Amino acid sequence: ALLALDTFLITFPDSERTAEVHLLRGQLLRQAQRCDAALVDFAEAAKEARFADEAGWGQVLCKRTGDAVSTYLRAFPRGAHADEARRLQGAEKF
Repeated sequence: ALLALDTFLITFPDSERTAEVHLLRGQLLRQAQRCDAALVDFAEAAKEARFADEAGWGQVLCKRTGDAVSTYLRAFPRGAHADEARRLQGAEKF
């Protein structure tokens, strides 16, 4: 799946779906425990508002720190993952 997403990004760098593909790629990289690369994709995905919440949560899951949770909650106090973020709030690392 990563190869297909990489090919899409190379072939269609200006596509209206580029941010979505970066989000998907970031999620796959995170699941593969390749968070350094995933964070780059999450940052690209977050540039488009409709993917910013999910990309922000992906950053939390990669960074796994209380600071990342706080940053997410400041940006998305009513976000899709706000309840889960509040449960994690205060933890230095999880």
